[in-house]
Amino acid sequence: RQIAEAVPFERIDGHLERGLLSAVTVSTTLVKSGRTVVFVHRREPGLPPWSHDPTISPRATAIRAEHALASSALPILFRPVNIDGELYCDGGLRQNVPLSPARRLGADGVIVVNPRYIEPASAAPERDAPGFPGPLFLLGKTLNALMLDRIDNDLARLESINGILEAGRRRYGEGFVDGLNEELGLPPGRSLRPLRSLLIRASKDIGSLAAEFVRSPAFRARTTSVLGRVMRRLAEGDEQREADFLSYLLFDGEFAGRLIEIGRADARARHEELCAFFERALSWGGAEERAREGG
Repeated sequence: RQIAEAVPFERIDGHLERGLLSAVTVSTTLVKSGRTVVFVHRREPGLPPWSHDPTISPRATAIRAEHALASSALPILFRPVNIDGELYCDGGLRQNVPLSPARRLGADGVIVVNPRYIEPASAAPERDAPGFPGPLFLLGKTLNALMLDRIDNDLARLESINGILEAGRRRYGEGFVDGLNEELGLPPGRSLRPLRSLLIRASKDIGSLAAEFVRSPAFRARTTSVLGRVMRRLAEGDEQREADFLSYLLFDGEFAGRLIEIGRADARARHEELCAFFERALSWGGAEERAREGG
């Protein structure tokens, strides 16, 4: 209810009608089958050509609060969300190719925000030798593998495909990509084509920040619930330096505000790259519009 009241999801409709957005998708997992269900809200009616993968199913709908809540409902930790009589939970559980929806909707470039922090190799020797990791430490790493590693894996796959297509273009000419898609019999919605990408990764370890925040006197003073006590125990345990699991539990406004500031700082640090990315996208879109008008 709080999410529905705080976030005006209905504005998506107006943005689509005015052309400010072309589509919005939310990925979930259908509990009864384990299938990935991608809810698609777009300007045109119906759905674009999608993958033939039987484990992924697109559904046209108007995105609302329940879809967003379902997409973040980690099993065991949070209850699944009922949407039209069916239960859904986090979409990252089975979606091996998280960039696929953007490609299916016709994107020629993607900006990927991965909250997983990668510690510099030079910093590793300075740390104390770790003891045997506890179960909660391992659970946090497992969640990272399920939710975040797939982003990196899909980006690596994307870069590999881009490299192959570029090599073919250099070797066989500008018509290589179109000829390849024609030979493979791929329709426009599922065709192979270069897809630009820009990765922005968190500059700080969110798990460590979560542990530090939960140990703060301010959090202790205002959190007396059972979940709050559990989080404090996690922050004070032997996993406190890398409390990844804790970061999945910490839905706190003040902590979220700190993460937002980190995100803004990371974006400012990549300002020139972001501007170049959008300038290229705008120039490409303008060229396509002129081509349509000329045709």
